[in-house]
Amino acid sequence: MRKVFCRAVAALGALSGSVLALEPGETALSFLKLLQAEERPVADLLKETVLSPHTGTIRRSAISQRLGRVGRYLRVNQFEFGILGEKHDGEFAAVILSAISKHDPLEVDVMALGLRKGKEETWGVAPVPGSFDNVYLGFDEGLRTRAAAL
Repeated sequence: MRKVFCRAVAALGALSGSVLALEPGETALSFLKLLQAEERPVADLLKETVLSPHTGTIRRSAISQRLGRVGRYLRVNQFEFGILGEKHDGEFAAVILSAISKHDPLEVDVMALGLRKGKEETWGVAPVPGSFDNVYLGFDEGLRTRAAAL
């Protein structure tokens, strides 16, 4: 009986871990919450995105500044987030999130984040909100077309 219980717990643990790893919406949600909380510098959060290693210094700086402004906007309005929808295409995903202000529940914003599955089979957020810009797609026209469709 004890062996059966241990196996059931192990199977449940394995399933819950794989489900969490497969959910781009939760990854996008946690990224926005981290950006809003300002617990870590934007430069650290940028390292966790799927930013292309070929992105230049000037462009990295511009992306970092933009994310900083988005984070400030999220903090000032004290938004609460929710996942409205997800769309998957292989290693790409797009997530639409709602942001409702705690100050005024009639103030609602909608945000879109692109995600790409990395080598470790985990989702990473695209560094530019609402876009797959500066995500390494190489010269593969098929990848670019799929990303653009999302």
